[in-house]
Order: sequence, then C-alpha cells, then structure tokens
Amino acid sequence: MIKNCDGKRALKGFTLVELLVVIAIISVLMGLVFPALMGSRKKANQAACQSNLRQLHTSSMLYEQEERLFPFAGDGSPAYEHMMLLVTERFVEEPKLFICPASMSDREAKLDDDDNFELDETSCSYAWTNKPRSSSSRSRQRLSGDKTFGDSQHERGLNVVYVGGNVEFVKIESEDDSWDEITKGQLTK
Repeated sequence: MIKNCDGKRALKGFTLVELLVVIAIISVLMGLVFPALMGSRKKANQAACQSNLRQLHTSSMLYEQEERLFPFAGDGSPAYEHMMLLVTERFVEEPKLFICPASMSDREAKLDDDDNFELDETSCSYAWTNKPRSSSSRSRQRLSGDKTFGDSQHERGLNVVYVGGNVEFVKIESEDDSWDEITKGQLTK
C-alpha cells in the first residue's frame, strides 16, 4: 500500500491532464503513420498488379507454344474476349488474376452454373493487344496493361507488360494524356 506524507493512502491512476496528453501524442503519431501506410498499400497493389501481368504473360507464352500466336480473339474484340482464350484452354484457372488489386472494389469474378469463371467487361481489369502478336514480335510492343489509370487505379500511371515479358509502370506525362496516347494505341480495352 502506498502512503503519502500525511500517512493517508494515495490514489493510483492518471490525472485528466496526463490522459489528454497521452491521447494527443497517440493522435499525432497516427497522423504521421497513416499516410505512410496508405502509400505502402498503393505500392503493394501496384506490385500485385505487376505480378498478375507477369503471370498473364507466362500463360500467354504457354498458349503461344501451342497456337503459334498470343491469345487473339479477332479484330475489334474487347480485351476480356482475348483473355478468355487463356481460360477456355485452361492456361489460367484463377479468376483474381484478371483483376487488379487496386480496382477490387468495383470488379469481381463471375462463376457460371458449373463453378467455372467467365470473363466479361466487369470482371477484367486489364487491356489486351489490339493486333495479333507472337514472341517474335518486337519486345517493346505492349501485350497487356491496366485498362484505366488515375485515382481509380494506380495514381499517375498504369502497369504494362510487353511482348518480351518485362513489366513496367508507365507514368502519365500530362493531365491531358488519354489512355490511347499512354498505351500508344497498341491495346484495346
């Protein structure tokens, strides 16, 4: 038992001022840490997106070994139809591979009655080449990439995988840049 100088028992605990100081310190620390956590989350989403694109490239290379051409559904076909070839031929069996983690909130994998997934406009985050390509194409030609850029996906740019297999983050140079300018017109949504 703790006694003060009068011989009476002293109360243990925090005063209101001490409690408010501790709360203020915690608030300041949270204010400093929270932006850093958000930045690391964006970087993690960008890295996961790049991993998805690498896996799509690897699957496309396997597809090309059998078909002699990267998956191509025909001129004017939307991106998900090209990528659906990877699904129907069983080169990709994981639906989340087609969804960028930064756009998870508005995209979801769709399953049919047999629990097989099908791609459509809302379940695919990526664009695809708008011309038939093979691994003998120039390595700097774009094969696939993010379908959108900006606040809804990756801030100030988009991820692109090239025919040669390298994945890069392409920065937006100007606020007025359009998606077609950034992808050099080589991809279809």
